[in-house]
Amino acid sequence: MLKIFFFFLISIFSFAETKGLFQIGGDMPIIKNPTKTIEVKGGYAIETGVLFDTEIDGYNTDNFQTQFLIGYQVDKYDQKRKKKKPVRITLKRITISALEFYNFDNNMSLGLGLAYHISPKADYSYMYKNKMRNIERIFDSSVAALIQAGYKINENLDINLKATISKYSISVKRKKKTYFRSYNTSTLGLFLTYKF
Repeated sequence: MLKIFFFFLISIFSFAETKGLFQIGGDMPIIKNPTKTIEVKGGYAIETGVLFDTEIDGYNTDNFQTQFLIGYQVDKYDQKRKKKKPVRITLKRITISALEFYNFDNNMSLGLGLAYHISPKADYSYMYKNKMRNIERIFDSSVAALIQAGYKINENLDINLKATISKYSISVKRKKKTYFRSYNTSTLGLFLTYKF
């Protein structure tokens, strides 16, 4: 599905005036949904990529821009358990995203797009019988919807508010049974973007 998505974008658009991008920021959960397995608490994200002025049917305009990014996101938190010691959970994922932006004349922009989260991994660390135990859970790769609003501070610097609508799924085997679970991992993030 990811290959089809990128092929579709490239076949429709031709690009001009390429800019590099680097952005860093943090996010928080849109819906707090604690579970026994995972809860997105919010963390930091680093992304880099390119930005193109979009040319459609030979017509070039500064109002439309296309952005491709690859990123790395990390959440760390302690999950409380009744009458037991807390579990330290680290959730990591690599993301690939594509967004199409419309730039307004008042330095504001609005973008829509998709992101592909590659095999999100959760590491669990906790004490059991006075010994530290570590468990790794790998979730299915998933596609997320993106909505981003930005403000252009100057030619090189933007501040962006980005909503990521996503779900992670996993199958867990316990006592010869397989359980399928799905978790809402949607977040709202604030990012500082540098264009070069």
